[in-house]
Amino acid sequence: MFKIIYIVSTLKKCGPINVLLNIIKELDRSVYKPIIITLSEEGTDTAIQEFYNRNVEVYSLNLTRTEGIFKTKKKVNSLINKLNPSIIHTHGIRADRIGAKYFKKHLVISTIHSYPYFDYPLTYGLILGHGMAFMHTRYLRKLTLAVSCSNSIKNNMLKKNVESIYIHNGIDMGEKRQIHSSKDNLRTNLNLPVDKKIFISVGHLSKLKDPLTIIKSLIVNEYKDNLYFVFLGNGEEKEKCQNLIDQYNLPVLLAGQVSNVQDYLYAADYFVSASLGEGMPNSVLEALSSSLPVLLSNIESHKEILEMNKCSGVIFKTQDTESLNQAIFKLINLDRKTLSKSAIITYNDYFTSKVMSTKYQIEYMRLIKKKGIY
Repeated sequence: MFKIIYIVSTLKKCGPINVLLNIIKELDRSVYKPIIITLSEEGTDTAIQEFYNRNVEVYSLNLTRTEGIFKTKKKVNSLINKLNPSIIHTHGIRADRIGAKYFKKHLVISTIHSYPYFDYPLTYGLILGHGMAFMHTRYLRKLTLAVSCSNSIKNNMLKKNVESIYIHNGIDMGEKRQIHSSKDNLRTNLNLPVDKKIFISVGHLSKLKDPLTIIKSLIVNEYKDNLYFVFLGNGEEKEKCQNLIDQYNLPVLLAGQVSNVQDYLYAADYFVSASLGEGMPNSVLEALSSSLPVLLSNIESHKEILEMNKCSGVIFKTQDTESLNQAIFKLINLDRKTLSKSAIITYNDYFTSKVMSTKYQIEYMRLIKKKGIY
């Protein structure tokens, strides 16, 4: 039995933690034993119970970010020596820093969930963000193996002298509640119009996700009376979005954070994302798994998804309302049944949690055998 220790800041519900959960769900437990180490105390929005439900041991160092500077080395080395893992799998800049500094004699894998030189400046500001990206790439170079979550990130990281392989994110819809209601009944229950073509967007209402471009496009969309857009999620751009919706009386609902995302996906006709940057977006994968044709901005990861099956959706230019309206017109005039069939085929062939986890397990075993501890 080979122990795999996963190190993360916390188990806060988010994309990278969903990836971790889906890797662990599909692990061959006759070969691998997963153990998680978190660096800081959990908040209220934690997924820790989902890991407990899968009999995963979770240890927390309970460090504040300030304490982490002074106390991490002693605490984490003590725990690693006690647990004696075959492989350490880190996620995020804090965990990667620890892997690079303290585990030079161990096999350490990192998953790169986004491109640091794009994501960090947008999130933390230009100066701090570039500094963080510079340090993160230094840490990644010192690890045994870096795994990018998309080929586009792999290529971008190579430009920063970080070699990696890529394994696409995968999601598990197998445990989701099956929806038996008809689309019309779902729409009625959700107070959505039954006679319009509904587009859904799922994610943070942020500058990165760029919901404003979608909303602005409707101001001049000549077909908007037959369309309806639903945004699931909150964020700093919500007020701007709502003001624009009210000012022009647009057919848009900001539904906020909901617990029944799948109901909305099944009630919709199409999925839309105007994001300016993604690693490998789980929300798009969830849409494909729900048989939704996708309308996606032309960032690299979106194009990478549609390269798997071009009949799954349509691409438009980022921050370009005219291009978006042209793409909407094109999409609604294509045969939706064909698009929907292509969407679910794309998901099943490339983006399930089983496909993803199997690829990680192949890499685990390759490294274990290479080191001679098999």
